[in-house]
Amino acid sequence: MERLTGSEDVYRRLVGSTEEHWLHGLVSFALIEERRIEWMRHRENHDGAPPDAAEIRRWYEQQTENDLTRAETQAEAALTTYADDILKDILKAETQKAIDRSILGEIERAGHWWRQLKINTVAGVAAALIFALVLVGVTTIVFTDPSPVGIMKALMNERNEEKADGDKAR
Repeated sequence: MERLTGSEDVYRRLVGSTEEHWLHGLVSFALIEERRIEWMRHRENHDGAPPDAAEIRRWYEQQTENDLTRAETQAEAALTTYADDILKDILKAETQKAIDRSILGEIERAGHWWRQLKINTVAGVAAALIFALVLVGVTTIVFTDPSPVGIMKALMNERNEEKADGDKAR
């Protein structure tokens, strides 16, 4: 491993070495820099003064390959967690959109159902009126018996009554 002397070396090693995974490298670099800042705060709290440039350089020189690998592993875990959270949010939003579209579709179909109910009700009433008229007509026909035989009987009865009236009048 090349010797690290400052943040530029860490950046070059973690970010500049790969173009494909630059975000992974940037997060790894940020983790290393966060460790440095925590170390600097600790030294300031412990010694009463922040470390000077030589001490910071020695801190970078003490960083091992394992320290960089650990930062890369933590960065990968953080990015994976972030990606999972984003994916869950997207999935939740898309699921809600699908539910909303489904509900709106059902509402639209329900609107068609009411319109169809109205049409069917009007058609039912019209059919009932037509049936009632047909029933009245059939009843009239049955009770008045306008069959050819009945008509002939009625004519014969009329004729016989006229004869009987004529015979009485004479």
